[in-house]
Amino acid sequence: LSKYRVKKQFSGQDLTENSDEARNYDTDPLISKFLTLGLLDQIEKASKSVRAFSYFITVPTLFLISSKSPIANSEISRLFQRGMSSKSSSRKEYDDLGHDIFHNKNNEEVCNDVYNWLREFENK
Repeated sequence: LSKYRVKKQFSGQDLTENSDEARNYDTDPLISKFLTLGLLDQIEKASKSVRAFSYFITVPTLFLISSKSPIANSEISRLFQRGMSSKSSSRKEYDDLGHDIFHNKNNEEVCNDVYNWLREFENK
């Protein structure tokens, strides 16, 4: 499986709405344009095993979820977060942002949410 390659099904525009960032991603020679079937198999196995451990995570965690991401499944992220203790996990959702929420329009909202969460955590 490690010798068989598949072309990535997403481009820079799928990751960010920032056209410069998207172009940089698409033209960067260090970013592979292919994934091996072996890597895809390992990612699937790892993601299945990790889902079962959400209950044991006690470190404060903030989930930033984009509903428009063509890569990350927002429902799976929600399910994972729900498996954690409500005392240690928080979630912010963004319906209007793409996958890379820090490099999209309205990223100030995301930065403010992270800042406020950190301040809240600091005050506990």
